[in-house]
Amino acid sequence: MFIADEYEANSIDGQQLQIIEKLNTNQKISSSQVWNLIAYLDKNPATNLPKDGILQMLNCNEVFIRNRVALVVLKHSFSTNFEVLKTIFGDEHPSVIFEGIKGAILGFPDYTEEEQGKIKPYLITALSNPFVVIRASNLLTTFAIDYGSESINWNDLDEEKKKARWNLWGELFPIFLNNYPENLRFSNSGRFGATLNESEKYISGAQGLNICNTYYNWLDRFLETRVPDTHEFGLLPYLLKVTDGDKGIRFDLFKKIFTHTDTHFVTYSLAWCIDAWERLTQEEIDYILNLLRGGRNDTRWLLAVSLTQYHVPKEIQNIIFGNPDQFKEDIEVIIRSLDPKLLHDCLNVFCGYPQPLSWLGLSNNGNTLWFKIIKWILTNKHPVGFDICLEENKTDYTFKAGKSILEFFPADSAAKLRGARRHVLFINECNNVDYESFLQLDVRTRKHTILDFNPVRRFWVHDKLIPSLQDNEHLFVKSTYTDNRFLTAEEKANIERRRNNANWWKIYGEGEIGTTEGLIFNNWSIIQTPSISSLPNREGERQETDKGVSILPGNLLGYGLDFGFSHSPTALVQVNEFNGELYVRELLYRSNMQNDEIFDFAQKNIDLKAMTIADSAEPKSISYLRYKGWHGLKAAEKGPDSVMFGINLLLDRKINVTRDSLNLIKELRQYMWDTNHDGEFVQRPVKDFDHAIDALRYVYSEPKKRKFLFA
Repeated sequence: MFIADEYEANSIDGQQLQIIEKLNTNQKISSSQVWNLIAYLDKNPATNLPKDGILQMLNCNEVFIRNRVALVVLKHSFSTNFEVLKTIFGDEHPSVIFEGIKGAILGFPDYTEEEQGKIKPYLITALSNPFVVIRASNLLTTFAIDYGSESINWNDLDEEKKKARWNLWGELFPIFLNNYPENLRFSNSGRFGATLNESEKYISGAQGLNICNTYYNWLDRFLETRVPDTHEFGLLPYLLKVTDGDKGIRFDLFKKIFTHTDTHFVTYSLAWCIDAWERLTQEEIDYILNLLRGGRNDTRWLLAVSLTQYHVPKEIQNIIFGNPDQFKEDIEVIIRSLDPKLLHDCLNVFCGYPQPLSWLGLSNNGNTLWFKIIKWILTNKHPVGFDICLEENKTDYTFKAGKSILEFFPADSAAKLRGARRHVLFINECNNVDYESFLQLDVRTRKHTILDFNPVRRFWVHDKLIPSLQDNEHLFVKSTYTDNRFLTAEEKANIERRRNNANWWKIYGEGEIGTTEGLIFNNWSIIQTPSISSLPNREGERQETDKGVSILPGNLLGYGLDFGFSHSPTALVQVNEFNGELYVRELLYRSNMQNDEIFDFAQKNIDLKAMTIADSAEPKSISYLRYKGWHGLKAAEKGPDSVMFGINLLLDRKINVTRDSLNLIKELRQYMWDTNHDGEFVQRPVKDFDHAIDALRYVYSEPKKRKFLFA
């Protein structure tokens, strides 16, 4: 049995030196000694090792030990001897070869020029092995992201060393991509997009063009089996940026992209091309204009995409209308000048109906003209596109402010995350948004991103963003309640009454990072919201529903309802049980609701005959809702210690919360034990951040308590 880093607890340097002495005298050492020694060497890279000793360690029977040896030997350049390199990159197991590649990448900036030249051929040859290629996929496609066990740590490198490492990636990535199976997706396309963006800072235009040519070939193969997502389609924007200093070298590939037969690929590339119109050469502009004159079977979609971008170049308007300033005319004049089929196609593209127009990021690009066109069509009942405009208007959370367009949407909307680009992004309470969603949104933002959060605990902003902040590029602002001039004296006093709760005060009073100490629930995780109409129950049968709410796995336990009104929200949750775990979805979380509004929502979204346990503090409301037809509704009975009873029941189960349950997730992250005057935690929750949790507690405790009374 081997324990990672066992040497730190049970060994002293003298013991490691004895093992090294054995290697120096060609004595055999055990696998356990190799494991502990290589961990020691990783922390003490100045140690000298004989070649034969390294070879002995590389010939251990255990693959996981050979993995570690290969990584550490090349990471710290213990040896680039021919026999050592041949042994590492000739290993029968692809994981050992992969660890050698990773070690070489980590150590490359510190290699001598001779060592760099010696190891490159081995790395190139290794990436012709399909098993090694698959094993190396996550490292090479998410190269820029310091995230996860296989990531690269960039924080301790100066710019020159970063450039050396990126130049190596620039040589290896095309070889990797040439050998990557076309039927496999990258492990994380968002991080792949971020990697391409970061590489632009360090690699040459020639290297970038080589990557782009290989990238094109991979996309061409990939498109034979499936449709890439927008990050994987990002060849054209990468080509324009990475060759911006030497634009003349890219025209052949530029033409090749726009002669591809796949409409998804070409329209996505065209949208980016129009967005970067001022960065194109005249030769490229002429080529695009000629493309729009016709000759392709999908010209109709190219025209529609070109007319619905945020800014439509005058040259394009002139090609289509014969007037470079056509979009300055009155709305009715513009509509009448558009061929009806083209108008219909433009509305489809701008509104994102049908797919894949929305997830390709072609819709709602902020062109205010098209909002005016939609309004005119609806107001005048224009026959072309009326149904499309009506559908768009049903879910319109887009507003005009001066010359700006403001769009509000939830971060749990996958279509929006992969949808249109924007100039400015603001994410409210970004600690409730996962890192992958942030990457999807940020990569589609042209100018800058604004994030705000309460520092409940460390999360990806602290670990991924703040360490890389540059004073001349980023602004970090810390504020507390004392900076909020809109707070009343009563609200400030209410905050200050909680000084004795040390963790709460640290977060909300001082604006410092909180700790998990004192958090009540740590037994929960976030799951994807079910997107199909039925899921297996415990017996493997199918549950069907005609309600609008997605069904959760397992058997329905019931619903929980916590009443609110002005400052406190009304919360309704659904609770299922499956394989001993709870599955919970927040259905409603809204303030200022009248009883009739609560009933109308429930009638549309849940089974009114199913058990619903409600906050007993509102007996009149419960009586009225039952009178209206909510027959499964009943009050939770009050009694001593029932809050703790319910909490303890919930602590005994794994709780799975759907991703769209944003307020329940927020409560679970902030629901804490109270403290006494000495700052010690007591078995009593703080009466805050508990509306959806109370609803969950009501329904799960009800069938369990029987002889207990319930608060």
